[in-house]
Amino acid sequence: MAKEDENLALAYEFFKEIYEECNVSNFQNKSMPKNMGEISVLGALDAKGSCTSGELSTALNIKTARMAAILKALEEKGHIIRKHPKDDKRVTEVSLTEAGKKICQDSIRCIILRIARAYEVIGKDEMNQFKTTLLKLCKLAQKGETSCLN
Repeated sequence: MAKEDENLALAYEFFKEIYEECNVSNFQNKSMPKNMGEISVLGALDAKGSCTSGELSTALNIKTARMAAILKALEEKGHIIRKHPKDDKRVTEVSLTEAGKKICQDSIRCIILRIARAYEVIGKDEMNQFKTTLLKLCKLAQKGETSCLN
């Protein structure tokens, strides 16, 4: 097996194991986001405040048609508000509702509690090593070295 094929097989197994073990898509609450698109949009709006749907599409690398579907789902759940400026009805401004802000706050709290539990179970040394490795991977991603399109 070529090294590249071996690395792809390892990556697939890594992803599959993490996905299954962490049960990534297991949301019990029907109002919670169900997919990475919705989660990404909520996170972006939480960080930025408000922006246009086009800015969200560009920033998150999501096609505009898919973004429209994500925004519709989030609006139906009461997590976002979409408005059209009076001067340009083609533009859609998007912002979080109080419910959307609460989802973001709850998600951050949940993540912090899970990380704290990981420190308890795995230990400080291994968690710090994991953090170091994860930060290296983030730097690779920021440089575009992990793009599958290169």
